[in-house]
Amino acid sequence: MAKKRVYFVRHGEAEGNKQGFAQTANTPLTQIGYQQAQKVAERFTHLPVDIVFASVMDRAQQTASCIAQVKGLDVVSTEFFHEFTRPTSVQGAAHTSEVYQAYMMSERKHYTDPQWRFEDGENFADVLQRVSDGISMLEARGEEHMVVVSHGRLLRFIASFLLHQKQLTADIELRTSQSMRMTNTGITLFEYDTQWTLVTWNDHAHFAE
Repeated sequence: MAKKRVYFVRHGEAEGNKQGFAQTANTPLTQIGYQQAQKVAERFTHLPVDIVFASVMDRAQQTASCIAQVKGLDVVSTEFFHEFTRPTSVQGAAHTSEVYQAYMMSERKHYTDPQWRFEDGENFADVLQRVSDGISMLEARGEEHMVVVSHGRLLRFIASFLLHQKQLTADIELRTSQSMRMTNTGITLFEYDTQWTLVTWNDHAHFAE
């Protein structure tokens, strides 16, 4: 089996990143975010890409479209790699609002409890299953060079999952992801042969002057 290379890309700056609110599936890129997407797309003109996957959320779709266009490809949408689903009650709420702060406090307190769930939001077990299924899908694909456009929090989860060879607990994921940061349109490269290997984390050299 040939070694696969999967470029995980965070979407460009979105309105929620700029204004500090809990984003919905329809939150779009800012003008700066669109420029970032074009920059990262230019980077991929120099890299082999066989397929471009994207989260179903608008900001990821917009970013992926820029990459797909320069490669002459279509965007393949996937439910596996969308951002954590936040409870409906906090979507669109400012990060400084009482409702959002109460949710975050509850999540920090109960994240490692497998029975915990805040209203209709995803919990650790939900995201773990989704990510596991998504990675299995990538492993089964025939393409050797793949791009996956996703989201900051979800990409940190994916990296934790792969770095721990799929043996991930909520406590380990939380502590690992808290030490990671990802720039908008940062590129993280993993290779897959018989196991996953991290090659590059949060490469954003395309912003160099």
